[in-house]
Amino acid sequence: MEPPLRISLLAQNVSGWARLCRLVSAAHAEADGTLPVVSWPVLREYADHDLVVLLGPSSEPMRALSAGRPDVAEQLLAPWRELAGERLCLESVHLGRQGTGAGSLRPAARTVGLADQLGVRAVLTNSDRYADPDQHRLADVLDAARLLRPVDRLHLDGGERGLKEPAALAEAAERIAQAVGDGRARAVRLLAETEATGQSCTLTPADLGLGRPHFPEPSVVGATAESGSAMRLPRPAVRGRHPCPRPGHGRARRSATPIQARRHRTHGLRAVLPGRGPGGRRHRALGIQVAARGSGAGSMVNHFGVNAGTTATSSARIPGSRMWCRPDAARQFPCGFWR
Repeated sequence: MEPPLRISLLAQNVSGWARLCRLVSAAHAEADGTLPVVSWPVLREYADHDLVVLLGPSSEPMRALSAGRPDVAEQLLAPWRELAGERLCLESVHLGRQGTGAGSLRPAARTVGLADQLGVRAVLTNSDRYADPDQHRLADVLDAARLLRPVDRLHLDGGERGLKEPAALAEAAERIAQAVGDGRARAVRLLAETEATGQSCTLTPADLGLGRPHFPEPSVVGATAESGSAMRLPRPAVRGRHPCPRPGHGRARRSATPIQARRHRTHGLRAVLPGRGPGGRRHRALGIQVAARGSGAGSMVNHFGVNAGTTATSSARIPGSRMWCRPDAARQFPCGFWR
């Protein structure tokens, strides 16, 4: 199902990125298994700072404007102006299409005119979906797969929603300015406001937290903030759920846990080794889907299904003393032979 209304939120800094992540999580939590929709309470809680609110042709105010109702569009813009203030932008999109639909010249010019009338910033975008214009056929296929329907040959992507050169954008800005009734100066200002908006939303990979580990707060997994509290959680699980049929192996296995704990502390990984049973119940109580996966993907350190027989094995993701991060693949080994 295609969402009827869409907006774009651009993070301006690290705080904005965090707000955007929380907003998406809150929308999915409210959906409760249905199609996620960002409600006004969620927007007021998370989108009131550090996020640029971009209203394009798929937003409710701009759809009213395209339908020839600027008065309704102005009324619909009132709560957005209250929410975002100077961070609100109206998106003018000109894809060379004919008529009065999204991507045509008339609504693009009306958007700029309304922005000037209300004192709101207008920006020029291309509703980019791909880098190379030749990829527009792939966009049609992906749309059909996402919506679970055949390719709609009456509404094919025209190949205009790719990354364009500055000269092409300048030409589009001039056409929009002429349709508004202004001269070249308005086109220059439209491009300048667009560039300034983009520059205000520049983030680096480090700002997004790439390249360093991220773990939940200790309280999420039942630990306290005290140093070493998290590492004490797996010990009862090791004793109770990892039986070793041969004498002496249990002692060797238990002695390996502090060794791995020290390795994680050395690498700055304050990991938690949750027991399978209580850990799964705790996660389900939090509404988190639980599935046993041998790879341990998305987890910190996982110890999975141990059989009580003589061939008991345990799957774990353990870093070596000279490894900065965990290996991608899990390793299986008999209980008591942790190397």
